[in-house]
Amino acid sequence: MTNARKKITVVVGVFQTASRLKSASESLRRNGIMADDVALLGSPGALDGNLSEAAGTFLGGSIHWRDVGVPEGGDAAANILKRRAASFEEWMAAPLAERLAAHLARGACLLFVSIPSIDQIGRISEILLRDSADSVQSHEFSPVF
Repeated sequence: MTNARKKITVVVGVFQTASRLKSASESLRRNGIMADDVALLGSPGALDGNLSEAAGTFLGGSIHWRDVGVPEGGDAAANILKRRAASFEEWMAAPLAERLAAHLARGACLLFVSIPSIDQIGRISEILLRDSADSVQSHEFSPVF
């Protein structure tokens, strides 16, 4: 028997307005996504300085400020997701990473959603695509960092 590691699948969307981020977060919550399944990456000035307000209670604990280390402790899976989100430029294909970095530089935020079941990837992608300011990307990686 092989000791295969479970892969983590994430879907990434770009958000430029608080209203679109709120809409997506409400839809994610209604579709069974938990707060530990998301990581929100932005700068303190993201969404015209309203990222914390736009995140609300559901996404509030998921914010990771760009250029700030991910705190240790807490849920291991959530920390893996936050570390992967924070280091997206290291593991993502260069053209995709550059595009996302450009969005961050212009004040957008990135929402990374860990997909609990591969059966949900289409539905979660649709939710993000409806409100995202750009295309939605999906990525798969090993939980080992």
